[in-house]
Amino acid sequence: MSHTTSTALIAAGVNRDIRLGMQDPPTVDLSPLVQVVNSKTKSETYAWMGAAPPVYEYTGHQLVEPFYNFQLTIVDSEWRMAAIIHRDLLEDDQTGEAKNAGAKMLEAWKSKDRVQLAALLTGGGSNLAFDGISFFNDAHSFGSSGTIDNDMTYDMAGAVPTSAEVLAALGDAYGRLSIFKDDQGEIANGTAIEKFTVVCPASLYAKFVEATQAAIIANTSNVFGQRFAGVIPLPDLDATSTLTFYVIASGATAKPFIHTMRVKQQYIAWTEDKDIDQNEGLKIVIRERSKFSNGDFTKIVRVLFN
Repeated sequence: MSHTTSTALIAAGVNRDIRLGMQDPPTVDLSPLVQVVNSKTKSETYAWMGAAPPVYEYTGHQLVEPFYNFQLTIVDSEWRMAAIIHRDLLEDDQTGEAKNAGAKMLEAWKSKDRVQLAALLTGGGSNLAFDGISFFNDAHSFGSSGTIDNDMTYDMAGAVPTSAEVLAALGDAYGRLSIFKDDQGEIANGTAIEKFTVVCPASLYAKFVEATQAAIIANTSNVFGQRFAGVIPLPDLDATSTLTFYVIASGATAKPFIHTMRVKQQYIAWTEDKDIDQNEGLKIVIRERSKFSNGDFTKIVRVLFN
């Protein structure tokens, strides 16, 4: 006995799966790099306040120190995805093909944040920071910070770094981040000293996992490498450079990147029979108003293997 499932029922199932899937966390956790800020208008101007004034011993005279103030303007963008899962596919679906089409659409939507962040990382040599020079630069300076160089190189022996060289490069990056000063002349990453995160190309992921998790590297106990909070592989980086990685002071309140959120993701689907007839299938629209932007350059260093 043949059984025919209604087109509207299949469409409703696809709709349900996408709605539930949008509630799942992203497959790549970007929170160590990104500070989420709610936006109330299309364009927001944030007062970049640097660090808090220094703590001092009170001896009867109160010192009032101003915040070092930069203006950072971020204009939100609208992101959309619109598609129609054709009526023929819905009518003939007996093997879950319509469901797979919805899943692929959801995958593509969820990748947008990762893609935007990777573009900021790879474009950091030309995109500007809040002090008016490129985000990765050897000459940052604001207030009493002194010179901040968050653009490093590491010389390796061969064409691809060994795990020992990766560990040594991580040590150099950690040391560099640890001495950055804020606009008050205080250590910028003192509270994050025990929680640093690595972002690397997918092609180097195995090397970085070994360097941060192996008990022994090059016949030496790997106490330092195991203290890193985690390694995030971004395959989008490989297209630009397979030899560049980033170390982030992820334990700090401020982050190297800002994600403004004007309108959270909205999902609309037309699942009724009359809508499917009119649209020649299941019409789906997903939208969001948000923007990724450069944030605090004292929380990140870029390292290029030479």
